[in-house]
Amino acid sequence: MRSTKCAQVITVINLKGGVGKTHTTWLLAGNCEVQEFKVLAVDLDQQGNLSRNLMQDPNCKSTLGSASLFDPSQDVDPTQIIQQSKFPHIDFIAANSALQPLDVASQKEWEPADLQFSLVDLVQQVQGDYDYILFDCPTKLSLTGFAALTASDFVIVPLEPADWGAQGVEKVTQAIDYVKQRHNSRLELLGYLISRIKPRRQYHQIYADELRSRYGKKAFDTMIPDWAGYEQAVTHAVPVNLRRPNSKEARVAREFFAEVETRIREAQSGDRRRRRRVSKNGLTAI
Repeated sequence: MRSTKCAQVITVINLKGGVGKTHTTWLLAGNCEVQEFKVLAVDLDQQGNLSRNLMQDPNCKSTLGSASLFDPSQDVDPTQIIQQSKFPHIDFIAANSALQPLDVASQKEWEPADLQFSLVDLVQQVQGDYDYILFDCPTKLSLTGFAALTASDFVIVPLEPADWGAQGVEKVTQAIDYVKQRHNSRLELLGYLISRIKPRRQYHQIYADELRSRYGKKAFDTMIPDWAGYEQAVTHAVPVNLRRPNSKEARVAREFFAEVETRIREAQSGDRRRRRRVSKNGLTAI
């Protein structure tokens, strides 16, 4: 376990539903729980699926949640809406239908008011308390997604090994580049994660090979298979690493998390090298 915390902030985003976006966040949080890394999971999807799986009482209706961070009429201390989950190392901020009217799609409605910075204060306040902060975004490019990207260090884009599963990825990549250029220069695409793959289906393998060829090193080596153990873990609201730690599903989850950590280290190492080159050339490192 890390001795000094400075959270790695990761956004999980895709425009296509059913590609394993929330499940990816769930896997990351589950690995953190097992390894005793302190994690804050921020649910930005009004469906609240991640929230329900983390709540100590899933029937409890949260009155304050992530919606309050996007409502200019509310002066809410971000730390006051953080809840303790039923797992000792996972805290979360819940989402509910109150997000719907606030999560506008048009940049013309929120950029003039700088609402894309709505999550920056949260991160700055709690980054020293956690090892990871995870943003689970809705299946659209809207205020919440742009705000998550603006507050994050890294992005993971899950996608399904099918033609329709890759739809919208180009727009997500463009959004990442836009935020990096305009609002958050440290933002890095950690990689594209092929999820829900059925290894025995030839067309899934063909599409997976095509996606790996298309995205090269930006495609994760680890792929998340569409195995029953993952669905059962979600149904029982217990991460697979805890529910069945010796299962093949748990093994893949660990491999995925290890690759995430490796990619973060490589990205940070590359950033330090770039800064040294800038400084060596007599320029000011930004």
